[in-house]
Amino acid sequence: MVTNLINLKDAFHDSPQYRSNLVSAHKAAEAFEGVLSVWTEKTRNFVQALAGLNEATNRLLLEATSPKNFHSLVDTDNCGSTSRDSFFSTENNFTSRLENELIEPLLHFQNSVTHTLSNARREFLNSAEEYESIVYKYSSLPHLKDQKNDEFTNYLYSMRVESSKNSLRYANMLNELPLIRESFVLNKMNSFLELMSTWFEGHHQSMTKTRPVLGQILAGIDEEGTGQNLEDLPVNEATLLDPIEAHLTKYKQALGLVGYDEISIVTQVSNLSVDSDLMVKQGKSGYLLLRRANSRSGWSRHWFRIQMPEGLFVQCTNGVDQPIVVDLHASLVRETDCDGRSYCFEINTPPILKYYFQAETELDMMEWITALRIPHIGSINYNRSASNAGAELIKSGTVYIREVKSSKNPHCTKDPLSITGNWRRIVLIIRSNGTLYQFDENDKTVIENIKVKEVQRNHISMIDESALKKKNCFMLKSKQKTHFFMTDGPNERNEWISILKTFAQPEVLGYSEPPYFCYRLDRTFWISVVEGRGLSQSDPYCYIELDAERKGRTSTKPKTTNPVWVEDFLFTDLPALRRGVEVIVMNKNRLHKDSTIGKVHLPISFIRRGETHEGWYPIMYESKVSGYPSETAGELHLRFKYDEVVVLPSSSYDSLLKLLLDVESRLIFDLVNVSKNLEWFAENMMRIYAAKNMAMEWLLFLARNEVESTDDANILFRGNSIFTKAIDGYMKLIGLQYVDEAIGEIVRSICDNKVYVEVDELKLERYEDIRAHWKVLIGYTKMLWKSIEKTQAKCPSELRVFFSELRAIIQAKYSEQTNRGFIFLRLFCPALLNPKQFQLVKEQPDARTRRTLTLLAKTTQSLANLSDCNPKEPYMAQMNEFVRQNSATLMEYIDYIATGQTHNPSYHKIQALQPPETFFKPPEVPYLIDIDKKLSSFCSYVVHNREHLEDLIAEGKTACSPKLLRRLLFHCNVAEEKTRLITEGRNGRLASSISSLSDSSSQQTLSSHRSQSSFQSSSFV
Repeated sequence: MVTNLINLKDAFHDSPQYRSNLVSAHKAAEAFEGVLSVWTEKTRNFVQALAGLNEATNRLLLEATSPKNFHSLVDTDNCGSTSRDSFFSTENNFTSRLENELIEPLLHFQNSVTHTLSNARREFLNSAEEYESIVYKYSSLPHLKDQKNDEFTNYLYSMRVESSKNSLRYANMLNELPLIRESFVLNKMNSFLELMSTWFEGHHQSMTKTRPVLGQILAGIDEEGTGQNLEDLPVNEATLLDPIEAHLTKYKQALGLVGYDEISIVTQVSNLSVDSDLMVKQGKSGYLLLRRANSRSGWSRHWFRIQMPEGLFVQCTNGVDQPIVVDLHASLVRETDCDGRSYCFEINTPPILKYYFQAETELDMMEWITALRIPHIGSINYNRSASNAGAELIKSGTVYIREVKSSKNPHCTKDPLSITGNWRRIVLIIRSNGTLYQFDENDKTVIENIKVKEVQRNHISMIDESALKKKNCFMLKSKQKTHFFMTDGPNERNEWISILKTFAQPEVLGYSEPPYFCYRLDRTFWISVVEGRGLSQSDPYCYIELDAERKGRTSTKPKTTNPVWVEDFLFTDLPALRRGVEVIVMNKNRLHKDSTIGKVHLPISFIRRGETHEGWYPIMYESKVSGYPSETAGELHLRFKYDEVVVLPSSSYDSLLKLLLDVESRLIFDLVNVSKNLEWFAENMMRIYAAKNMAMEWLLFLARNEVESTDDANILFRGNSIFTKAIDGYMKLIGLQYVDEAIGEIVRSICDNKVYVEVDELKLERYEDIRAHWKVLIGYTKMLWKSIEKTQAKCPSELRVFFSELRAIIQAKYSEQTNRGFIFLRLFCPALLNPKQFQLVKEQPDARTRRTLTLLAKTTQSLANLSDCNPKEPYMAQMNEFVRQNSATLMEYIDYIATGQTHNPSYHKIQALQPPETFFKPPEVPYLIDIDKKLSSFCSYVVHNREHLEDLIAEGKTACSPKLLRRLLFHCNVAEEKTRLITEGRNGRLASSISSLSDSSSQQTLSSHRSQSSFQSSSFV
């Protein structure tokens, strides 16, 4: 049996490999004992078995000098050439000398080795077993983090030390045994051969061949080891733990005990950092307690390791490796609470598997979580079942699905949103084959598999919160039924929508003859239900239905004949509408089923595209008696707009996009100069850059330009510039969820309760107590600030990086601190002044409630500026004390959110995993930006302002290179000309206009589609 030296440093971890090495070394010792026993038996009986003695002697020589058991390198061929003839002698003292000088010492040596090793092994196993039992007890204690330095923790540590000592002592014996044994046995064998050589003179030649070989071996052995017993091996207790001293120190610190050098706990904790780079190279391994979810068995302790570079998570049981996690890169790894234990984490991995793990210390738990989340794991090739062969995992996650009872009538066409349903938690998985897998989270059964490639892209969309009274919902409409899903957050929802749309079929329209004018239509419908009049006394609310599918719902207005809603609804990426839009007015009935008052029908064919329509529309109540005319049940005041935007294939905008992405070109300033709607232009441009993950780079370029052109720091970023408009849109795009988490509950409470506060005595009635108003205002201000301060960790990393870079730009020019309240000026205060626009409330608050929010915004901005309230508003002076009391915490908050590092969001990985789309890109995650639509609108904007831009070139007043601006005009003209011809073709004039497009460059642009993959043209119009 081949054995190697045992690495003593492994004694601390006590890994399965270390245990295996101990077993191998012990078995090698036992194997040698067997050989020696055979030899002594044959020697004692050599008179009766001369041939046996001869064979055993030669065998012992070979085994004793084999490199498999000893350090020496022996010429075994030379040893093997030793004569196999008989060694018989009739000398009287030969037998006694053989017994006393050879056999008895060898037997005593071997018995001593066996006894010593057995005791060392038993002590090691007993202490290891005792330590493991303490680990189980310690791990089951609740609230471990609050019980540092107690007697039980010290006992756990002492048992770890004792176990490590016994392990080291046992391993050290096994390492030293071959050298001691080699010295002793070969010395005795040398004596034996000397005795035999004098006895067998006839075999002198054979003996002389063997002795030089053994002499060479003995010459390399330290004479001090000759005859030394294993139990006499000197052990220095002070240095015994040296190989694992660092591990024990780290373990002691992680337990919360004082380290060897008596350093402070704070210093110890700061040194217990997770070396993720080392984990990438070597992987993580160690013991963990394991419990499988939904399993009746309890916790069990196993050795686990992450096998690099494959990235497999492996469990070792009884010396056998068993991978328990296949798609580790798709698993959710997070800290969790389980059975009241501390230092637990869980792994959720498809298909619907959940494991709970417990580490001994918080540091060990952190190291495991870090190792299991290492990004490079995502590039691993995993073995898959035949059904998924070659299908890479794109995304997996836990969502909710809405389930409704199946109708008994197979021909029932009732809208699914009108049927009461329940939410069920499932696991959703999509692979590169375009199949969406649904599994029940509890029983792991397959619910349904959907071939997303057979679904129309515009049949996948988010759902207005009002329709299901749930946030973060989206739908997928297949040929069989409509599926409704709900996620934990908006970004998660948007990622699912974007990925699903990637695999779904885009609506490809076009002309079937060259030059292949393929395109798609982006349909959008916006409606504002303003108010009603002339209704009978009721509790009315409205449903908005598009082609008989329920899409939204207004709030209920109790006991009124003239309800006021002013609620807006926006529906994007719609399929072609056939029947049109209906606003159904309902009456809420608490005792019976809600009844229909009537409806307003808006035929889509009569709505002019791109125009806002407003007016009073009759609410028609259809008579149940055939032939009778419908009755009018009142009127609805509606504002609405239906638009269809022609969007060309993505490749049509490639050259244009390349020009725009050069943010340093200063092209943006020429485009701003001709803009009549700066807010729309800034928003459109910001979303183009955001879709390409370049919004921050573009905004910082604009910020540097504005800082360079502004001398007075007090007016910096206060005007209506391209930067201020763009940053308003960017902060709203990035920070909506953060604003809701920070101040949403407080704002909704104020609006729901219609809290009215007024501290201007001139606006108060005589009977009103201004002190009571001040008390309410200060109370809400404190609540607001505490909530903002409490949720600072939820500030999006993109905003923190931006604030950090922006502060550096400002401080590079202005020595004093300025614009410290940027986030308040551009995010929190606008949200307070217009909570509906920031999606904090569904309805615009009334005038009195808006006054309360305005006073809160004034106070919050004063705090952000660290200045007293506006001297022009002396009635606010009482709030100055609040500003002074909270100035220190405000600076801490600003410093925190203005400290960020460059990040690589998870959705960047999702973008890279998406398969390429031949014609039309799906909306970009995480904000579902339709970049091709934005570029189409940009082209229309440029062409509309072409004359003004050409004047800038002619007058030499361009901020960018005139050549660059001409190229931009050219690419926009080409795209817009195609769009014009498509629009005319939709009106029946394409045949007469198609010959007008003769520009060679535009022909070259169009011809690029012919070289791409073919597409289905069955839906051409």
